[in-house]
Amino acid sequence: MFWISTLLLLLTGIAFVLVPVFLMRNTAESENGQRVAANIALYRERSRELIDELNSGALDRAGYDSLLAELQRSLLSDTGPGEAGGANVSRGMSGSEGPAMPLSKQVRNLLTAGPSAARPGTGLLQPVKLIPLIAVLLIPPVAYGLYEKWGYHDDIQLSGLFRQALHPSNDPKEVSALIMALKSAVQEYPDNQWAWYFLGRSYSRLGMHKLASDAYLSALSYLDNEPDRVMAMSQYVLAEFQGADRQLTESARNMAARVLAINPDEQTVLRVLATEARERDDLATAIEYWRRLVRASPASSAARVYRSNIAAAENMLRDRGELPLDNRAALSTSSPRVEVTIALAPGLDLPPDLAVFVAARNAEKEGMPPLAVVRLVTGQLPATVVLDNSSAVGPFNLGSAESVTVSALVSRRGVANPQTGDYRTMSGPLNPRSSDTESVSLVIAEQVD
Repeated sequence: MFWISTLLLLLTGIAFVLVPVFLMRNTAESENGQRVAANIALYRERSRELIDELNSGALDRAGYDSLLAELQRSLLSDTGPGEAGGANVSRGMSGSEGPAMPLSKQVRNLLTAGPSAARPGTGLLQPVKLIPLIAVLLIPPVAYGLYEKWGYHDDIQLSGLFRQALHPSNDPKEVSALIMALKSAVQEYPDNQWAWYFLGRSYSRLGMHKLASDAYLSALSYLDNEPDRVMAMSQYVLAEFQGADRQLTESARNMAARVLAINPDEQTVLRVLATEARERDDLATAIEYWRRLVRASPASSAARVYRSNIAAAENMLRDRGELPLDNRAALSTSSPRVEVTIALAPGLDLPPDLAVFVAARNAEKEGMPPLAVVRLVTGQLPATVVLDNSSAVGPFNLGSAESVTVSALVSRRGVANPQTGDYRTMSGPLNPRSSDTESVSLVIAEQVD
């Protein structure tokens, strides 16, 4: 389709050049013929007048011959190729450059042939027409040659592979052929992140999860955009989980924590963590992950499945006599809690749909993922939220730290890592294990540089 489109554009461009050239040729021939016909008519009229004057005695023979020669020279000059025609007439009279056709014979030939005998300079060999024609003939090979050297031909070919990987066939043979094509692509373009990413997806589709994990890691080494990195990291967690007989490897667990630190609502990772918790019979943890999935997309068809899973797991917990998760009073007495009040600074006017991340981090381990996160939007502020163990986003929770700091981030891109243009504020150290619930108020005012 790409080559057909370029060919049509090329033909259109050629038409813009050639059509005026041929129209100019036809127009010039028509105008030149009319000019010659008019000059011949004037010559015949004037020559008759000279004959009448000779017959009436108004002119002698010498005068007649002189005026007739001058009239013939004028005719040939006006109907010939401009200055060249005039030069030919002079040479015909003087004979300075060898024998030439007598003037009277040149005139007789012109009168016999009529306008068709005097159309010099209107052929395609004239430079004004030949140069555009040569340029048109050179455009296709030059344009395609330059495009082959400096164009994005390879990227267009790769984009076709990527579209195929986005909508893969159910035929294993076609998927295998796609894998071979993507393997060739990463060998030729080893720094193309999307070739690695879609190779990983294709491997996963055939159940080759270890190879998929390696492909996703290769993609991550070239991806710079954070949302794209989150997507590749999430697929890596899924591939590792599936390749390890539905168990979380240490690398997958760490990668999951990194993903949730950036986007606490990343659904692929939350599904993996919920499934892993259920399969090791940690129903309380599985319920928390399912609840977070429901909160992230409450109207989806998947949310109905998660609610059903939550109800079934809670029934199992009640049958065992364990603490039901919806007993908030019981949770509040057994879980560290930090109560956070968040507000925008007076005069700070922000769109109401920006993401707000309220996060608690271990104060003694700078740079580590958050221990607990609650997500809001700016339209809900001011608000008060409670961070506790149910807000955990990774393997560690508030109970694992003796001292925490609490931050509030308004993200324009919807990710939990501060970016230039976001707004962020942070508290001092707090003790989440205190017998009394820790409380802190945060006012969002400072913009991230």
